[in-house]
Amino acid sequence: MNKFKIITHVLIAFLFMGCGFKVLDQSQLKNFKILEISESGDKKSNFFIKNKLYNLLNSNNSANELIINIKTSKEKGVKEKNKKNQITKYNIKINSTIELNFINVNLKKTINLNKENFYNVNVNHDVTRNNEKNSEKNIIDELSQDMFNQILKIINEL
Repeated sequence: MNKFKIITHVLIAFLFMGCGFKVLDQSQLKNFKILEISESGDKKSNFFIKNKLYNLLNSNNSANELIINIKTSKEKGVKEKNKKNQITKYNIKINSTIELNFINVNLKKTINLNKENFYNVNVNHDVTRNNEKNSEKNIIDELSQDMFNQILKIINEL
């Protein structure tokens, strides 16, 4: 019985060792030189996304060149109303499409990301505006993190 357990554990270990798992190499990110970033749509979202991409990818002494197109749209709608037909919650949705054009490899990839969040309406308009700004900031941070993960996967495939 003891030999059977040992053989079973060894076989299971060999199966998991050959599963093809590959660690994502983040050192490859700084090997790109951004030639151009063009943007259209929501300027505030594009500004934060563009800064994230520059911090993430840009290296002036790299031979790999990259052109990026960003298209972002923001939609604001009513999520919830109370019995008096007054709005109590708004919903914000940000759609972002990022086109990566790798010049040296002659490859184009597109990333589509959608995130949404809601915020509460308060009696005081300033508090409502702050809720809206915080909600937008959270969505943009989530978009940036998802974008980082997607770009890392694409670069590791190259």
